[in-house]
Amino acid sequence: MTRRRTLLSWSAIVTTLALIAVGAPAASATQTTAESVSLSRYIVRTTGFAAAGSAAAALPLDRILHRYSRALNGFAAELTGAEVAVLRRLPSVVDVTADGETRASAEQSDPAWGLDRIDQRATTGDGVYRYSTTGAGVTAYVLDSGVQASHDEFGGRVSGGYDVIDDDADALSDCNGHGTHVAGTIGGATYGVAKDVAIVPVRIWDCSGRGWMSDMIAGIDWVVSTRTGPSLINISGGGGAYAPADEAVERAVSSGIPVIVSAGNSTADACTASPARAPGALTVGATDPDDSPAYYSNHGPCLDVWAPGSSVLSAAPWSDSATAVLSGTSMAAPHVAGVVGRLLQTEPSATPARLAALVTSTATSTIQDTHGSTTRLLYAEGTTTPPIPTAVRATAGAADRTATLTWAPPTSDGGSAITGYRVSRTGTDATGNGPWSTVVPATARSQRFTDLVAGSSYELSVRAINALGAGAIGSTAVTVPRVTVPGAPTGVSASPDDTARSAVLSWSPPLADGGSPVTGYRVARDGTDASGAGAWSTVLPATARSQTFTNLRTETGYTLTVQAVTAIGTGSAAGSTVRLAPTARLTSVTPTITGTARVGSTLTATPGAWGPAPVTYAYQWRADGSPLSGATAATYRPSSATLGTVITVTVTGTKTGYAAASRTSAATAAVASGTLTTATPTVAGTARVGSALTAVPGAWGPAPVSFTYQWKAGGTALSGATGSTYTPSSATVGKTISVTVTGAKPGFTTAVRSSSATAAVVAGTLVAPTPTVSGTAKVGSLLTANPGAWGPAPVTVSYQWRTNGTAISGAVSSTYRPTSATAGTRITVTVTGRKTGYATAARTSAATVAVIR
Repeated sequence: MTRRRTLLSWSAIVTTLALIAVGAPAASATQTTAESVSLSRYIVRTTGFAAAGSAAAALPLDRILHRYSRALNGFAAELTGAEVAVLRRLPSVVDVTADGETRASAEQSDPAWGLDRIDQRATTGDGVYRYSTTGAGVTAYVLDSGVQASHDEFGGRVSGGYDVIDDDADALSDCNGHGTHVAGTIGGATYGVAKDVAIVPVRIWDCSGRGWMSDMIAGIDWVVSTRTGPSLINISGGGGAYAPADEAVERAVSSGIPVIVSAGNSTADACTASPARAPGALTVGATDPDDSPAYYSNHGPCLDVWAPGSSVLSAAPWSDSATAVLSGTSMAAPHVAGVVGRLLQTEPSATPARLAALVTSTATSTIQDTHGSTTRLLYAEGTTTPPIPTAVRATAGAADRTATLTWAPPTSDGGSAITGYRVSRTGTDATGNGPWSTVVPATARSQRFTDLVAGSSYELSVRAINALGAGAIGSTAVTVPRVTVPGAPTGVSASPDDTARSAVLSWSPPLADGGSPVTGYRVARDGTDASGAGAWSTVLPATARSQTFTNLRTETGYTLTVQAVTAIGTGSAAGSTVRLAPTARLTSVTPTITGTARVGSTLTATPGAWGPAPVTYAYQWRADGSPLSGATAATYRPSSATLGTVITVTVTGTKTGYAAASRTSAATAAVASGTLTTATPTVAGTARVGSALTAVPGAWGPAPVSFTYQWKAGGTALSGATGSTYTPSSATVGKTISVTVTGAKPGFTTAVRSSSATAAVVAGTLVAPTPTVSGTAKVGSLLTANPGAWGPAPVTVSYQWRTNGTAISGAVSSTYRPTSATAGTRITVTVTGRKTGYATAARTSAATVAVIR
């Protein structure tokens, strides 16, 4: 859009119009001065967008105020009377209308109360504003004086916008205060009806709250051209009756944007004001806290609803936390805009007509007005269509090609009793019928869909219905299973009869018939029977539960199978194997056992002469008659678990064409304990006090064998010395050391073996470090002997201080103070360590420096 802020000379205007009217050259125009030019604002409506461009092309660009593309076909410009006359004669011009002034209006008064009023039916508020929706996801376009975007009430939800006055994108400030107050009532965090709505300001009024109809139309045109998603327009102001403004509102509504406008503050018929009189607008009058019409509010049949407008507290632009109390229909309209925003959150695709119907039909009928106005006062929690039914589920029936949709009532009826449910399905059924729906009673909780196509998927849906219409859709997808062949019969088993050379196959019906009843069972066997006939099968009635197969061969494996049969086909097979035993008998004898029944010794089974030869033998060894796991060879070695039991062996003989035969041997004597293999233990290490000796038991068997130890000194057991190692103590000095090893194993007799004696135990050797002397070698100063770590602890140490190597009489403690007699000599200390069983050791420190006085 282009705007003009300077005047052109009259000669330029006349020249331009002359060209339009008669095609005369510019030189023929009458000249005058700029001071005589009289320009007024006009809106030119044309027959189309292209026609608007042609009509405006003859005018100077800096006097074109707005070019419209959506709200109107045409433009706004500053024109002279002559230019108006010329334009009106053009066939492409519908009309040329003088621009009308608009303004925002409000009066400061008492504290706010509107939010508390619109969420309840009663006139007296309860101090609480209750709301279940916030307008999230909805954009409110506020056509006003701009909005202070940084205000705390908006929390960053104000963005974008368009400044029609200055023709730029900066509408995020407000030098008047009206727009910020209106936006705060629509969507402020504290004072707003819809607390999460996004706000886009469109500035159409200047700092004095005044503007032009052309600017308002330009603002509407911008919104229609740029908006996305669920949106609404709020216009809290207007002017006198003005057809172009009404048309712009109607076009916005036709594009799907609800337009909420104030009725005006002239105490007059709202049908005389624009855009209040626009049929598609939602026109709002103002009320006082006692539900009476505000004295200033316009009224009449063009009002759609009343809302709180007097003494409304909301945001102000003077600071980011400022507030103001204003009155006017400008304050009433944003209450309705906030409610529309909340409705759009729950029903984003709702048309302006539906939103207007929801607002007016749910309003509280309480206003008394003598001017033919509506009685309805805005109610924020009005009746809506019901939400989605809950617990929506669908199940399919394979056998009858049906699907059943089930549901539970929605969490709310929307404020009006549920009268029924509309249930629907997509797709085409088996008869060729396309999508289908019907309404079922309010008590219904399920719907069965029939004649569906097997293998096809359908979307089944349900919507609750109340007085306002059908609510949100709850849907689920379902796939109708294809009818299939039946499953395999269950409980299948085969029982052979060796004598009759036959077998009986038994079964139970399958768990699933695939959607079609079982009509019979196909039974079959593989292989060749005794007459040479090959594989065989037949079909039995559906009531059959067994089949006898005859004339079978002995010692031949057969697989017998059964399959369920339906009209769809034959199902999976279930079967069982059977093998007939021969009737000829083997000649058998009682087996014998050789060997000694002792743990660890080998027993051997001798089956004897079975016939006719050759015969294959299998063995099973037993203890006290019970089979021994894994003992199936011709030999067996008794374990400790069989100690005290008697051993037998069962021999089973088999031969092709003969029945297997089994014979059990006589029992052995009770299994006795085994004898361990032993070795003479040895002692490793030096027989010295403090040095560890280790017992080496040697190789005992059969492994594993558990060992215990007893160490002895001079042949006498040492108390507590029962480990595999022993460290000689001082009490054993001069004595020899030996160790007795006892071996034990379950099922075997315990064995004891003793080692040879060591050499006599000798005294141990102390760990003897060199002592040190700390302190100053000075007459009267204290010297201290530090013996170091002697071991093994504890070690008793004694001291002897020396001067120049000579023992100092009486100097036998760990400290010493040099006397004047030692002046000039060097001091040393000899530490002697003693411990029972160990050789005494002595160590002398390094000498100090010469003792000074």
